[in-house]
Amino acid sequence: MKKIITFLHFFICLFIFISSVDAATYYSKATGNWGDAGTWGTACGSGSGAVPTSADDVVICSGHTITVNVSGAVCNTLTINSSGTVTISTAGGGKDLTVNTTLQIDGTLTIGNAANRFLDAKGDVIIGSTGILDNQRKFIMYAGKIFRILGSGTYIHNPNTSSDDTMFSLATEDFSVASNVTISTWVNTTTALTANMTGNYGNLTLNYTGGNWEQDGNLGIVNTIQGNFTIGASCIITLDNTKTTDITVTIGGNLTVDGEL
Repeated sequence: MKKIITFLHFFICLFIFISSVDAATYYSKATGNWGDAGTWGTACGSGSGAVPTSADDVVICSGHTITVNVSGAVCNTLTINSSGTVTISTAGGGKDLTVNTTLQIDGTLTIGNAANRFLDAKGDVIIGSTGILDNQRKFIMYAGKIFRILGSGTYIHNPNTSSDDTMFSLATEDFSVASNVTISTWVNTTTALTANMTGNYGNLTLNYTGGNWEQDGNLGIVNTIQGNFTIGASCIITLDNTKTTDITVTIGGNLTVDGEL
């Protein structure tokens, strides 16, 4: 029995050792393509790395622009430092990026608007105060994960596919008072922006022009707007079409209506 336990302990330790050897942290060495080994190093701007795998942590260093030029780009965690950039390319065939755990954006991440482009965020997504997430195609999140915007961080929702709303319908939102969210495309006019949403907004700009967008009596009432509320030109918003009397909307900042409210 003692020998069996000893061998079992040995194999467990060996497995842990192999797993720790396989995982690495790669830093961008310079501006380049995700799929090129020469893009990656062991420190910002230096060292010899490899194309990241699903076990690896990735850091995009300040001043570097990394283009996702392959299908199936993947990493464990991804940190984009301030003034660092990741762009999912629109050139050629499908391009996509999967982040298995935490995605921290202090720079800019852009999902290019072309067929079969997407960001698959399997863990929490945190947009820092200097961060921008520009979703022009498809951004996937999951139930039980947190979609957080700190400080004056920015999320731009302008996907080509109208069904792209999992960051609101599945994830748990945590937006700071100074955060910025712009909605230019949505599921349809009968699905409220706040459908299944648990959090509140900071600064909110609505530019959706698909028609009269019904908000089911939640936007600014149940889910408050802590900062400025802007309705863009040609955007038509109905806060609650069931009411025949006045309603009270909570807006912490300024109200600007260039469309219709």
